[in-house]
Amino acid sequence: MDKPSPISPAATEVAQLCWSDHQLIVEFDAPDIDLPTRIANAHKDARLMAAGWRVWRFPGEMVEHEPDALMTHLQRLLASAPGHGALR
Repeated sequence: MDKPSPISPAATEVAQLCWSDHQLIVEFDAPDIDLPTRIANAHKDARLMAAGWRVWRFPGEMVEHEPDALMTHLQRLLASAPGHGALR
């Protein structure tokens, strides 16, 4: 699987995981995320999507509790990117 970059080239947005060549951004949300943060995240996601990025959010707990399932999701997302039929 391609290694992600921690920063997206999209304007001034910073992403937790970013695959620029796949136009894919992945973010992880804390379990106790509050309403103002959820609203800010929705605005950020909308800006990124308007700029042509695919944005996916996962519960942060998946990293520790379901890493295999998370990797499967990420591999599928990378494989389904427009113009990218295979993982490198």
